[in-house]
Amino acid sequence: MIKSDGIAVGAACSLIIAAAGVGAWLLATGVRIEVYAPPLFGWLSPRVGPGTPAVIGLAIIAVLLAQRFAAVQSWRRVMIIGYLTAIAWTVSLAMIDGWSGGLGSRLTNGHEYLHELGRITSLGEFLATFSDHILDFQPGSWTTHVAGHPPGVTGLFWLFQQAGLGGGDWAAVIIVVVGCLAAVAVPATVRALGAPEAARRIIPFTVLLPGALWVGVSADGLFAGVAAAGLALVVVGVRSRWPGWPVPVFAGGLLLGLVPYLSYGLILYGLVVAAAAGLTLRLDGRRVLGRWLVATGAVALVAIAFTAAGFAWWEGLSLVHTRYYQGVATDRPYAYFVWANLAAFLIMVGPIMAAAVVRAVRALPGIGGRSRVAPEQLVPAVLGLAGFATVLLADLSGLSKAETERIWLPFGYVVAIAAALLPAVSARAGLAFSVLLTVVVAHLVWTPW
Repeated sequence: MIKSDGIAVGAACSLIIAAAGVGAWLLATGVRIEVYAPPLFGWLSPRVGPGTPAVIGLAIIAVLLAQRFAAVQSWRRVMIIGYLTAIAWTVSLAMIDGWSGGLGSRLTNGHEYLHELGRITSLGEFLATFSDHILDFQPGSWTTHVAGHPPGVTGLFWLFQQAGLGGGDWAAVIIVVVGCLAAVAVPATVRALGAPEAARRIIPFTVLLPGALWVGVSADGLFAGVAAAGLALVVVGVRSRWPGWPVPVFAGGLLLGLVPYLSYGLILYGLVVAAAAGLTLRLDGRRVLGRWLVATGAVALVAIAFTAAGFAWWEGLSLVHTRYYQGVATDRPYAYFVWANLAAFLIMVGPIMAAAVVRAVRALPGIGGRSRVAPEQLVPAVLGLAGFATVLLADLSGLSKAETERIWLPFGYVVAIAAALLPAVSARAGLAFSVLLTVVVAHLVWTPW
């Protein structure tokens, strides 16, 4: 690994070690941080399980072959094999605890979405009365995750149930299938923005992202897939010469419109969308403005539909802010989590992303005396930094104290784009280290998602 990249990775590892050490000290002194494998939400539980052989086998094969495969195979094959590998990697990691312990039961406990589906009699009534049950300590209060999110995600699970896809098993399958789309949708966006080589370079990092530990299975994995797929559809459509371009642009806009109704914090994903829009304007000029207006119209339609149905997003956010501080967030010290959150995030994306972000800053126009930067450097720099900016804003808000290894999954896939800027030697070493870290954490820490 190149020395400057090694220094950045070393700093990232030092932050993780410090967060673990200080977190352990806080627990020992009785501070209620409610994080028992700091900085990760979970419990130390060394173990092996049914998924262990597959995890180790995939890890070895991927580290040896992934980068070469992504570089020389056809794009179509890279996309297909990349997506299937992401699913295999995610499921294998979850299967360390078996199907019922690692996948099928994760969304059925008393704090999760499926727990409340029996209360819903119709989607219209659910949306119209949803905000009435957000606050805690009152009759009919929603359970933790339902109350802490907009009604979009619970509504989706209810619709799946109505279609015969109810229960924890189907929920796990849906989340993994949709969540793993992020592994290929993000590179597809980069390619559509005129950086095909950068897209190939990031495939191993998105497919093998340590965050796969939480894609299998938490609803935040689904959020990541929806957001990434929506952006990819819009960007591909905006830059397409196909006469049917409105179809992907409108469909992608609907998905992006749904994103903030899945998680309040994902309103920040708008920064990533804005960065992508700016890149298309730089590449194609004002001729794409009309296409972005189509996408914006689709986003607005989703907001109008939810509001007309009786759920006002801004009112829900205000109530969730109150609910957030009715629980453990009141006790969790901001002074610790404001930096420990970043340590958890670095575990989720891999410590090599610290070096990638530094290189992204250096690649920007005007840095180092450069006035023009080629798309192969500009696209990963702008998008990677946009993703990192969303993380910083979410962190400073004080509304993300712990659990950021899953909450920031949609942002993590975007930050991974910056890995395209790493030189080959750093990329190989960084990928190997990230995969090793994933295997160790998967076998050392038990998480409820």
